Amino acid sequence: MKYNSSKRKAVIFLLLFIMSGYVFAQKTASEKTEEKSSWDLFLIPILETVFKGDVEWRPDWPSDIPCDIFLISNGNTFAQVVEISNEKENFVLRRNSEGRLTEFPFFQTDNYIIVKIDYNADGMLQRMSLETKNYASADDGDKKTAGKSEDKPMIFDFQPEFFPYSEFSLGGAFPVITVTSDDGQYFVYLFESPLFLTETWYDDKGNILVYSMADTYVINSAWRINSLQIHNADDIQFVDYFYDTSGNITEIRLEDSVFSALYANKSPIYWRLSDLYNELHWDTQGLLTYIRVYEPEENKLITEYRYEYENDNFGNWVKRSETAFIFQYGLLAANPPSGRGTWNRRIVYF
Repeated sequence: MKYNSSKRKAVIFLLLFIMSGYVFAQKTASEKTEEKSSWDLFLIPILETVFKGDVEWRPDWPSDIPCDIFLISNGNTFAQVVEISNEKENFVLRRNSEGRLTEFPFFQTDNYIIVKIDYNADGMLQRMSLETKNYASADDGDKKTAGKSEDKPMIFDFQPEFFPYSEFSLGGAFPVITVTSDDGQYFVYLFESPLFLTETWYDDKGNILVYSMADTYVINSAWRINSLQIHNADDIQFVDYFYDTSGNITEIRLEDSVFSALYANKSPIYWRLSDLYNELHWDTQGLLTYIRVYEPEENKLITEYRYEYENDNFGNWVKRSETAFIFQYGLLAANPPSGRGTWNRRIVYF
């Protein structure tokens, strides 16, 4: 059995350490509230994507980002490069010759993170760069905010013995991760038990800044997160994740909002945000044909987005144009200003 009695003792010791450490963290981190009152960067969700090896759509993505941005439906569905852009945005997914992710965007509600990864000769994580950028708002005519970095990249250096999310993992504490940024140097410790992962951040003086605990399970030799408890100096935040039998995320529940979706295979067909819900319709070739947006309380149709495509030789789209229609006087009328433009996609196949 992978986790014997000594491992269980280590887990109990860790829990006691975290409880005492958090009391200490409340005192030390509270002194830094003017510098950073709420921590919003955690490695565990990003590493989940890294070791899963693919960027899958989630219902908490911004509605301006196409839900099939990295979905390849025909031919070789495992692409080496997928680059997608419009007038304001540009996102890139890259894999190395072994099919492992080397660059991808990690989308969040208010911003996104460009993740770049280097592996050592044995294929283990060596270095990771995280650069937080702002979205270009769909209704913001000023392009100055598009792709602007909030800070310079944070550099994460991993030791050669770092083996989470794999059959090599023995559990327990993993080697320290050193983080270098403009603000200084940080140290991140991960601890793996049979039921959860913890992530604790320290400053260069040894003060605990924040920690999170992720309730996890293993599927296809990779971890999936069921829930997160995030302990900041100011409060405790909770995030819950729910999945269907295919592993698609069907719901993300935060304290102040809920995002949910239903799928046909990997394609979302229903998408509920806090104030709107969307019906998504796909053709037999895997192309999104139109989206209808409703107000949930009155089930009132607000907008319909229709799509036209140019495809490559495999039948995967490389250009998609969107036309918006709004519901007025009982009819759908074209309303070009409501459209979200044209997306171009470059695909490099293995």
